[in-house]
Amino acid sequence: MLSRKTWYTLAVATAVFAVWLAFQPQSIVYSERELDGVLYQSKVDCGVGVAMVFAGRFDESVPGASTRADCLKYARTRVAELLGLAALTGTFVYTGTRFGREPPRPIRTELPDLPSDKPGFDGRPKRPSARG
Repeated sequence: MLSRKTWYTLAVATAVFAVWLAFQPQSIVYSERELDGVLYQSKVDCGVGVAMVFAGRFDESVPGASTRADCLKYARTRVAELLGLAALTGTFVYTGTRFGREPPRPIRTELPDLPSDKPGFDGRPKRPSARG
């Protein structure tokens, strides 16, 4: 298993990626064609997905209601992706907290010292050897 620090690092990296992804503008490509080595695209810039879903703000270049519906569908997919990344971040934090290994601690901090008032044991008594 990984250490807690590694799990938390994965969680932070996933959360930063999710925040970055939340503020990326989205565009829908309807068609692509290549003529004489030049690629032509028919696309619409929709805007930021979270703003489209929760605030209803679309880019000014969105032409009509049908295109807005396509953009909103794409934005809902982006919000579902962000919720999945948030769940993954929570899983990393939970796994690190619950199962992450820690460096070993000194035994004196974990267990009390043994009592020292009893006599110790030095092993079994030695027998006289036959050699003399």
